[in-house]
Amino acid sequence: NVLMKYPDGSTVRLGDLVWWDEGNSIGRIIGINETKEECTNWGVEDPGVAICYDGSGIGGLFIGYPQRAFAEEGIRRLTLDEERKLDDVFQAARSYSSEKSVEITTGLFRKERNGLEYWSVVFYRNREALRVIEVAASNLSCREIPLKESGLFYDLTGSNQSGQ
Repeated sequence: NVLMKYPDGSTVRLGDLVWWDEGNSIGRIIGINETKEECTNWGVEDPGVAICYDGSGIGGLFIGYPQRAFAEEGIRRLTLDEERKLDDVFQAARSYSSEKSVEITTGLFRKERNGLEYWSVVFYRNREALRVIEVAASNLSCREIPLKESGLFYDLTGSNQSGQ
């Protein structure tokens, strides 16, 4: 039984916090399909993973990636140092936001502006975006960004997807 590996050779495990979206977003591994039977059950041809957009793993929206695309898509496990840094970013955003409910899930998206790293933390309830808080990675300063101006795909309800 061969276990699925990241490009660095480490083993993929359920619950891993990972980079995805060419290394610009954070998600959680919520499914692994390695066998022919699992691929058939998932309706895919190649072994791969399901990554929940929401780092908590409970947000309900996920994307599948075949293992062969891991390197190209920047899929790798976060280091402990990155996990600690993101916990600080998340805590800063949560403190700044009025959204304190445990029902809230989040999406984390990294971007650069003028050579500085920023994180957009999107707060969702029932797959509906409530607010976007931008956090400067250097000093954890926060500001709220109007949803329409955030430049992020924030509507997880499917209401803005044509043809569905």
